[in-house]
Amino acid sequence: MRRLLFFGAMAVVTAGCAASAPATAGQLRSRAAFELACPPEALTLVRIDETTGGVFGCGRRVVYVERCEGRACSWAFDREVPVPPMRSYAHVHTLPRAPGLAQDSEWRRRIPGLVDDQPGF
Repeated sequence: MRRLLFFGAMAVVTAGCAASAPATAGQLRSRAAFELACPPEALTLVRIDETTGGVFGCGRRVVYVERCEGRACSWAFDREVPVPPMRSYAHVHTLPRAPGLAQDSEWRRRIPGLVDDQPGF
């Protein structure tokens, strides 16, 4: 009976010293939404490592680290990471049509067996 009581007491003491619960994704989303002034549904969360999380949203990219005090853990702002500029494809031009192919139906009439009876085809 003494052994059972001893092991029971040790279990209670050990449970009290257990590691703190990790910060949750919900906590990270709420904090980032507030700090970035961005709707929570517009945010993308990324786990970088055991204690680091990244958040993308509303044109910004930030890093948070998990901080624990006692048994309470939460996310703390670490730094903002510059977002690379979007590539512009304004310089890309479409090639002009080859001469003589402007009238699609004209070249189709020259091919035997091809019927050009659908408008715009």
